Amino acid sequence: MATRGRPQNKAQHQPGDKVSVFYHNTQRWRRAEILSTDGTLNESTIKYKRDGIEETVSNENLKPVQEATPRRRRSRSRSRSRSRSPARAATPRKKPTPSPKRGLAKVIAVEQSSYSESEPDMPVVIKPVTRAQTAETLAEKASESRPTESGTVEKPMAVDDVKKLLAPRTTHYEFMGPIGVFFMLLGLPTTVYYLYFACNAASCSVRDVGNVEFPEWRGFVSLEAFCLFLGWFVLQCFLYVLPVGKVAQGGKLRTGQQLDYRLNAFFALVISLVVIGLLHLAGYRLSIVYDRYLELITAATVFSLVLSVFVYWRSHRKDALLAEGGNTGNFVYDFFIGRELNPRLGVMFDIKEFCELRPGLIGWVVICIGMAMKQWELHGYVTPSMILLCVFQFLYIADGLWFEQAILTTMDITTDGFGFMLAFGDLVWVPFTYTLQARYLVDHPVELSYLQIGAILTIKAIGYVLFRGANSQKDNFRRDPNSPSSRKLKTLPTARGTHLIISGYWGIVKHPNYLGDLLMALAWCMCTGYMHITTYFYVIYFTILLIHRASRDNAMCRTKYGRDWDAYCAKVPYRIFPYIY
Repeated sequence: MATRGRPQNKAQHQPGDKVSVFYHNTQRWRRAEILSTDGTLNESTIKYKRDGIEETVSNENLKPVQEATPRRRRSRSRSRSRSRSPARAATPRKKPTPSPKRGLAKVIAVEQSSYSESEPDMPVVIKPVTRAQTAETLAEKASESRPTESGTVEKPMAVDDVKKLLAPRTTHYEFMGPIGVFFMLLGLPTTVYYLYFACNAASCSVRDVGNVEFPEWRGFVSLEAFCLFLGWFVLQCFLYVLPVGKVAQGGKLRTGQQLDYRLNAFFALVISLVVIGLLHLAGYRLSIVYDRYLELITAATVFSLVLSVFVYWRSHRKDALLAEGGNTGNFVYDFFIGRELNPRLGVMFDIKEFCELRPGLIGWVVICIGMAMKQWELHGYVTPSMILLCVFQFLYIADGLWFEQAILTTMDITTDGFGFMLAFGDLVWVPFTYTLQARYLVDHPVELSYLQIGAILTIKAIGYVLFRGANSQKDNFRRDPNSPSSRKLKTLPTARGTHLIISGYWGIVKHPNYLGDLLMALAWCMCTGYMHITTYFYVIYFTILLIHRASRDNAMCRTKYGRDWDAYCAKVPYRIFPYIY
């Protein structure tokens, strides 16, 4: 049945047709051009004539241009008080045009809420809005009056509401609040130093750390180490700003803004390896990363602390968009969690995205190479265990950098603020705890049997197939839900208009990529043999981290989807480990 005031459209539109679209924001018809159509979903992707914005709408909201309702003539009076002033009520319309059905003609943002791309939320794929909204444009739009379905004028957004949009007050704590965060501020650096002294040339047992002779304070710092770290950081900054690689847009922020990101992380990896190779040919010892390991930890820790202070200070700008979880008003908590969502220098230098992928991850590769070189210097050979470990970790990092765009929809980018937690994690924790196995093999070479090598390769292969297969399956569905591979997947529709995959990899557990990640982590640790649990720190820590992330995701999705999430959990009951958890 046709909707009153908006006739039902039964015509088949074709790409290139000029149509009028019932625009849900203004309750008016707008001119547009059809870019593509989907007869199965009865939808079309259109481009508005006035501003070039593209979105997917229901065909029920379209009609040929000649059938469009002509606009009413506006008064030539310069006074705008009738339409703009919030103090004067608007004249009720005799026959107000009803709005379209709920959920039609709206932009559906592509969302994801985990570090490892965990949430199997598959919304309709559209081209994102490209017009950025600044704090000034938000304030301007907030002062405008808007007509509603009943013909009255919607009360404009107050200035305080605009401030709440940019800087919402955090109402809940994580990590047991300020007290827990305080101990984490001290505990994270302590853990990194503890692992260094617990696993050394003499032993790698947690019971022997009390017998370690700690150096004087001068042994913790050196000018050479600070220069090495700063030089490495500057090199990565230089590679980041080069106009190489495509520019992609991140997810839509709550302001409607979509930030641009330069995707050239894999390029940075290749150039960094070329620079390292040239330094080696020039006679520079790459094994210095082993010799100066302790001093490099200190340099990276101090730098991450300074960077955290800098971004915290900048987050107090009036136009700063703050993270919903990092604005409690408690200095210690906000400093650790991070206040500003996407701190930037200039237009394109995104500090958070840069630190996530470049200095720490690529530095991880360089440290592994340096450890292999040190093993060669000490023993005259490189063991198969060291080769396997370095190759595994290089492929893992290269995979992440090659698929750089996937990180733009993860929780770290879309949800978490950038504070000490991410700064320290990216610049210190990742490169100096994830290389524990390689440093152990320098002093304690492990000879693996063919059976052990086969088992390690098998576990690594299964983990990678799960990790990459799950992520690729989800990404392909997001990009083109009508592709042949995506059509084979079973999905659960939600009231939000999105779909949750309940078959394929995502029908096994809610986070199959987490399971693959953990299997790969286990394979890395198995390269060190089975003598010390310390060398298995990475897989133990990573298991705790991913279980915590899965718990956060589950709570967020339950709030987001409501009863649909309960139905999804009935279909896919396990989070990470089948039949266990």
